[in-house]
Amino acid sequence: MTGPALLDDVFARLDDDLDAALAVLAEHVAQPSVSSTGEGVRAAAEQLRARMEACGFAGRVVETAGHPAVVGRRPGPPGAPRLVFYGHYDVQPAAAADGWSSAPFAPEQRDGRVYGRGSADNKGQHLAVLHGLHALLAAHPGLPIDLTVIVDGEEEITSPSLGPVLAAHRSAVGADLVVATDGALHPSGAPTVVRGCRGLVYLDVSAVGADRDLHGGTYGGAVDNAVTLLVGALASLHAADGTVAVAGFADGALAPDPDPRDPDGRRPVLVPHVGLAGIGGGHQGPGMKTVVPHRAHAKVECRLVPGQSAVRVGALVAAHLERSRGVSARVIGVTEPYRCAPGDPVLDEVAAAIGSAGGAEPVVVTSLGGTLPLAVLAEGLDAPVLLVPLAGADQNNHGVDENLRVDDFRYGMRAAAAIAAAVARRSEEEQR
Repeated sequence: MTGPALLDDVFARLDDDLDAALAVLAEHVAQPSVSSTGEGVRAAAEQLRARMEACGFAGRVVETAGHPAVVGRRPGPPGAPRLVFYGHYDVQPAAAADGWSSAPFAPEQRDGRVYGRGSADNKGQHLAVLHGLHALLAAHPGLPIDLTVIVDGEEEITSPSLGPVLAAHRSAVGADLVVATDGALHPSGAPTVVRGCRGLVYLDVSAVGADRDLHGGTYGGAVDNAVTLLVGALASLHAADGTVAVAGFADGALAPDPDPRDPDGRRPVLVPHVGLAGIGGGHQGPGMKTVVPHRAHAKVECRLVPGQSAVRVGALVAAHLERSRGVSARVIGVTEPYRCAPGDPVLDEVAAAIGSAGGAEPVVVTSLGGTLPLAVLAEGLDAPVLLVPLAGADQNNHGVDENLRVDDFRYGMRAAAAIAAAVARRSEEEQR
């Protein structure tokens, strides 16, 4: 049985178990898992593996060259459609001193929201998937579908180890559809499916003048100022009209293909760009220190559109910067852009499923402005990838007071169950 009665039964189960699921979410958020520093990552992976087991999946911690991934499997009968969900358990750094209303790793529920680092990005989203699938399988254990949940431990640092994890998974079971649960719902709050995302190149850039800081009065104007060298190199990335001045930067970029169902289709089209993520150099403490700084550094990010190669763009930008005297540049992370074709039939299938889960007309968004490893998932599993956000547009991910609305958590559990039910229903219909 994969008709409406199946989902009515499952949705009722999820509502009954909502408080218990929120308690699990609080436990998961309370465990730090900061991939950029390694804080708590191993413990978080083991905690997640245990949660997968509790939800009826065979869970395992998959070692990588970096932080581990966690994979949960529930094999289906021979020939069953293969559905993979993707999320990540690593989070951005957070400290109470940043201005949080409550401690970032001591989650609090207030005003219908769960506050804490990782509540929305991404622990609440992949836990919603696990609990939604658990309720579906508990109610209908014979459902003809093969399910895998892959939870990355390095998404916040461009997922460098995800490719090998997917290669091993593909050789074992493969996939027919991949659903990534991350990002934000449309600002209207409607159930949302996103066709793709922009790519990313991240560079570390340094400039060196003298061999040490020198007195500003004695040496100012006579020796290179590292900050001046760095700022000059960074300024050269753009022409006077604001366009990117790196030769070949936009080569291969595809023309936009906005979806006619995209409510934001009239907004400015997402284009490739270069931005400054951070800069430092010289005296940065209180008071005055009159020196010519000998070293300065910056972080530079480039956001890409389909058709651009992140690896190629990274090399071009680094070479461009290093033409400036005293400047060196190093690419420290790349993620390729990705876009699912607007006519792919899985798009309508998933949109209908989340619409039933959210009780509203679904929204199809052409592209996420941010970056996720969707291209890695598509290549590694040889399957179409869709992004289905399960957290609100005002979640404040990466910032202070990150939060997840309880109603969105409830919707996320329903959406995961509805997507799996729709895929199983399609399989049954094809076999008739």
